[in-house]
Formats: sequence, structure tokens, C-alpha cells
Amino acid sequence: MLTLMVTTLGLAHAQGLPSCFATGTEPAADGEADAPTSLDDTTLQAAAAKVLPLVEKHAGRVFTTPPKVTLAEGQAFRDVVAEENRLIYDRIFAASPEEVRHRLAEETAWGAERGVLGKYGVFTDTLYMSEGPLRMAASTLPGDRMDDVLLVILAHELTHALQDQHIPMDALLDDVDDQDALWAASGSWEGFATWVEQQVAHELGLDDVFWGMTKLQGWGEEGLQEPMAFQTWAVYGQGRAFVEHHQAKGTEHLWTVLAHPPHRTWMLFEPERYTADPPPFPVDFTPALTGSEHKLTSKKPWASLITTVGDVELRGEAILGHTEDELDEVMAHLVHAQKLESVLPDRSVEARVMLFDDTTWPRRYLDLLRAQAKAEADRKGDAYDVPIELSYVDFPLENITVDDSTLRTTRIPIGGGRHLEARAAWVVQGRMVLVVRAERFRPGLRLGWAIEHLLTGLEGIELPAAVP
Repeated sequence: MLTLMVTTLGLAHAQGLPSCFATGTEPAADGEADAPTSLDDTTLQAAAAKVLPLVEKHAGRVFTTPPKVTLAEGQAFRDVVAEENRLIYDRIFAASPEEVRHRLAEETAWGAERGVLGKYGVFTDTLYMSEGPLRMAASTLPGDRMDDVLLVILAHELTHALQDQHIPMDALLDDVDDQDALWAASGSWEGFATWVEQQVAHELGLDDVFWGMTKLQGWGEEGLQEPMAFQTWAVYGQGRAFVEHHQAKGTEHLWTVLAHPPHRTWMLFEPERYTADPPPFPVDFTPALTGSEHKLTSKKPWASLITTVGDVELRGEAILGHTEDELDEVMAHLVHAQKLESVLPDRSVEARVMLFDDTTWPRRYLDLLRAQAKAEADRKGDAYDVPIELSYVDFPLENITVDDSTLRTTRIPIGGGRHLEARAAWVVQGRMVLVVRAERFRPGLRLGWAIEHLLTGLEGIELPAAVP
């Protein structure tokens, strides 16, 4: 599932479907379009039976029991996604109240039925296929390709089912400790399903269908095509490259890797450096980050997570900000980065700590933030056809001494003299950059309180030594 990677196991084939579609059928001789034949259970079971042995062949394992395959409509998808969301949220948002985690899990399950072609249910051991989204995806290809699209998507979902039978997915989650680790692990199992899907499509002569489906996700043979789809491409496309690298070393090697998925997203981009047991982080900023959201809005039941800021996030920001070339140099000097991210129904906040190996690089990172902010404002201005206001002012902090502090404000006009605002404080202190961002509300003095909270917490944390 790709609507919010943090919310799901990712065991779905979701597509970034356009808002309107062609019929996907050729005109009839009399000039009237033939109505498409409804997808029935007999057709679905025949398609699954055709694809199943090909999945076993290319995956290198056999099913202990053929999984159940069924047609499902919106509510069935929502129920399955919501249940799996709760599993994820209980781990990723562990510090948040249970009722908040479960409410958010339910809310983020809505909309699954509109963009999900197929879904493997971890708790039900069942493949759910959705006719509406399948037809919409097929309509983006020339001719009537519904049957072909069904075969290709079934290959993807059957691979998830096969992996779950040999390596239970819920057990893999025991080692997922934050969002970056979830993205990394998702890259292995989505990459595996995508790689097998491609092999099956090729054997069936359906390469054009495979690449047609990836195009809807924003990527293709040449890599990322749509910058806004970076996280999707990183998990599915770069995940596929990760699996391809390890498959070249043999099927047994690949299954060993699948049983011990990557814990850091940099392994997706550097599969040759994969290790099942990465070294511990050099420092943990959790004590300083904890509670920052309450300095910005108190007495609210925030849904909060603290996670490593890894390659998927940093590279995605750089792609959108056109700073990917500069990022590699800056990341070479990044020691560790973590953030707290919190949401309420009407607002969100983020507090980020970046530690570099010497004092040169924090300001270089601020240069990237400025470029990314401008690119984001330009993109939103083009999308909404309105001028986006972007401003910077010095941000004095009472009773706090820092090397540099800047307040960035972004204002989007929404009519009637009103604006949506996002404010971020950028603070440099020695080798560290602190970023505190507030969206859809005015934090006022509380922004400074959050910075003070962070700096006070960081005083009690021993930092690794600087590069001499």
C-alpha cells in the first residue's frame, strides 16, 4: 500500500491512478463501445492457477498451501488495511495513546479501495483483488488488457503470499524499530514481489503491462519518472534493484536476505553494503526529541513517532528540491540524524536533529534547506496557480546562545485574505542543525520553547567526537 508507507505493511499493489480514464476497450463496429465483461470468481481462480506455478518457479519456493484468492470491494480493503495499520502503528507510534494509534489507523485506511489493485492480507492469508482499480489501470494501456493486467498483479500478490508462508511477515516486523527501518524492510519484500512480477510478466510476453503498471507508480525502465513518487520508487523500484543484486548471488542467498531484511534505507541504494546486523547508531537523540510536540501545542493527544532520518527521506527531499548532487557531499559528513514527527487532525509538527562531523557542514545543509524550500514554493505555486510567499528573518532566542537561527515562513493564499502557513526554525549550534517545523497553525513563542527544550535535552547527551 502506498498512500502512507508508515501506515501499512506495504503488501499491496497500489498505483498512482490518474483522475480520469479511457474506457480501455476498442469501439465496436457499430460505433458503440462494448460493455466490459465483469470479472467473476471463475475467471479470477483460472488466472491465479495460471500464474501460481510461474511465481513458484521464479521465486525459488513452493506454496505449502495455495492461498485463497477473492474479489473484494472497498470495505473489505479498508478492514484489511486498518487491521495491518494497527500492527504498524502499535510499533511506530508506540509512545502515543492506544486510542490515538487506532483512530489514525482507521482514518488512513480510507481511500484504499480507490488506488489498490490487489492486496495480500497478512492476517487472513487471502489475496483480495479489486475489479474497479484493475480496470482503470488496464484502461491506460492500448486495447483491452484487463486479463493481462490481472495476471501481472496476481503475480505480485502471490509472491507476497509465498514469502509469508516461508518467512511470516508479522515476525519480520519484530525487528522494525522506526520509520526508516520500515521503509528499508518494505523495500526488500516489495522489491521481491516486483522482481518476481517482472519475471512472470516476461515469461508471459507481458513486459509492456509490467512497465505500464510501474509507470502508474511514477517510475520505469530508466528509474524515477515523477519526483513526487520518490518514496514509492525507492520501495518498489529501488527495492527491485536491491533484490536483483542479491538474486544474482543465488536463490538461497536471496532468501537468506529476505529472512533478515535491511534495517537502514541506505542499503536499498547500496545493496553491496547490505548487512543483516548493522552497527549501532553512534548517538541517540530520543531523550532530547521526546516531548517537543507538547511545547508547540500542549494538552493534545498527539500521534507521535521518533525515527532515524535516512536515505529515503533525505534523498526524496533533495530530488524535490533539485539538490541531489549537493546532497551526496553533505551526507558524507552526516554522523546521525533523527526526528520527531507528530500529527493532530488540524496540524502537524516536526523536530529534527542533524549531527555532522565538523562545523563546516551545518551551514552547507542550511543552503540545501533554502533551495528545497524555494523549489517546494515554486512547485506549489505552479500547482495551485497562486503566488506562494516565502520569507526568512532572524529568529532571536531568549536566554539561549546559538551560532545561527533563522525563521522561515511559507504562506499559501486560500481566498478571502486567508493563508495556510508553515513555519520552521533553523538553528545551528556547533556541529548540529536543529529544525522545528509547524504546519497549519501559528506557534508563536512556542517555537522558541521547542528549540529550548531540544537544546536543554541535547546538553545531557554525549556526542561522538568531531573529525580532527
